[in-house]
Amino acid sequence: REKERQALLDKEMHKVTDECDALTFTVNDMTKEMDALREQYMQAEQAEQQVVQALVGNGLQYISHADIR
Repeated sequence: REKERQALLDKEMHKVTDECDALTFTVNDMTKEMDALREQYMQAEQAEQQVVQALVGNGLQYISHADIR
C-alpha cells in the first residue's frame, strides 16, 4: 500500500517537474523575445533621434539661408 502511494507521488513529482521545465523553457523564450524587442526599440529610438537631428540641422540651414537673403 505504501509503495503504491510512493509510486503515485513519484509519478506526480515527475509530472510537476516536467511542467516546471516546460515553463522555464517558455519563460526563457519570452525573455529572449523581450530582449530582441528592447533592442529593436532602442534602434528605432536612435533612428528617430537621427531623423530629428537631421531635420533640425536642415531647419537651421534653411533659417540661416533665409536670414542671408
